[in-house]
Amino acid sequence: MLCVAYGSNISEKWMQKHCPSAKFVAKGFLKHTALCFHYYATIERAHDYETPVVVWDIAESEVLNLDRAEGYPKHYVKKDVLVVPRPTMTVEQMAALVGADNVHVQGDFMDDPSGIWGTAYVMTEWKKHEWEKHGWQTPIEYVEHLLAGYREQGSGSRRE
Repeated sequence: MLCVAYGSNISEKWMQKHCPSAKFVAKGFLKHTALCFHYYATIERAHDYETPVVVWDIAESEVLNLDRAEGYPKHYVKKDVLVVPRPTMTVEQMAALVGADNVHVQGDFMDDPSGIWGTAYVMTEWKKHEWEKHGWQTPIEYVEHLLAGYREQGSGSRRE
């Protein structure tokens, strides 16, 4: 499974804890989405925003581990999303990296980029309301963990 990570799973250390065979595929972004917090992170549609992400290749035998860690399907559901690679790749480069079936070829509209299809875990409406109902705030330790993961991925440790 190509897993699109934007929260805790962006950290290689965190991902390796749940999916030891996870392999880094690419960095990129999700168009028209914003990183939002309902105690934990999620992504939501937002026209003028982009969310930076990392794509991991997860062995099918380890997907259940990640499902459990994400509270799937009660807390998070899986959604297919289109990752626009950064730096830019040709369609041929993307196909060589993830296979042609996982590549979307740009249509005629500027708003429809070429990209890599992957699966993101997105918070359920039920879970959002549960957090809001209790009025719990996002812990600073969690935010620091996410920031560390984003720094890790932007640190140049990955080949551009």
